[in-house]
Amino acid sequence: MELKQLEYFAAVYKQKSFTKASEKMFVSQQALSKAISALEEELEVKLFLRNNKGVQATEAGYYLKEKLDKILPELYTVKEAICRFRKKDVVRICLTTGASIVYPLSMEQEFLQKYPEYSLQLLELREEDCIKNLRKGLCDGIIISEAKPWAGCETFEIAQEGLSIMLHKEHELAGTGVKSWNDFEGVSFIVVESLQKSNRKVLKILEEQGVKLAHVYTVNNIVTALEMCRDQVGGTVFISKLCNTISYPDILSIPIPEELFQWNLYFVKRKGENIPLLPELIQFFSADKNRREEKR
Repeated sequence: MELKQLEYFAAVYKQKSFTKASEKMFVSQQALSKAISALEEELEVKLFLRNNKGVQATEAGYYLKEKLDKILPELYTVKEAICRFRKKDVVRICLTTGASIVYPLSMEQEFLQKYPEYSLQLLELREEDCIKNLRKGLCDGIIISEAKPWAGCETFEIAQEGLSIMLHKEHELAGTGVKSWNDFEGVSFIVVESLQKSNRKVLKILEEQGVKLAHVYTVNNIVTALEMCRDQVGGTVFISKLCNTISYPDILSIPIPEELFQWNLYFVKRKGENIPLLPELIQFFSADKNRREEKR
């Protein structure tokens, strides 16, 4: 039995579908089915049955899954520990502050588990410092919003992110949600310095739409903005990327409809320079965005 076969088996068991399992494992359905068939041939027993309800495990399949729940985590732990003895190729990626909210630095461990022969280093910097590091060759690539056609660079779109508003649970918009930019008429707006680009872009849209705000505040960090939302129940609204990943007492997160605003994220590298696992790396960041969408 191969580890990959067992991983494919666990995916089919969980998804109850070969098609969905192949999508989750980023492999063709044909390759996944072939691996499951090889596993069944080796064990000389059927693990799944197809019927009107989809794919269901046989008695042998149930038994195998029960054992794998205990075995697989231990195998991953051993594999990760052994791989630490190898000399790894390091992939260094710089993130702008806004992008680091979308892609937390904790992704390094997830990348190591998926590609144990490589080490991913994520560094959060200001946008100008990210660009400077890329041009000086101090990193392999950067993740940035609104990438420009820089000379000597290649750009790959990896995600489209929306915005959310953070507001007190008693705020009027908490009950109605956001349907148009006119809903912000008379609302106070907080600009967080680390998210100035997206915040300023929204302010420009509101100005073009003729929406008049009550006040515009500028603060240093997200915590200060959230405290203002909590204390000024009457009207303060804070807008940020992926705010619904943040939990704060009495504060709700409401997404802005995609048709009103979307924010593109790009992976940028120097042209002609080889990066280990480049296709897999781009897929990894794109897939992570999809996984987070599913968890919301």
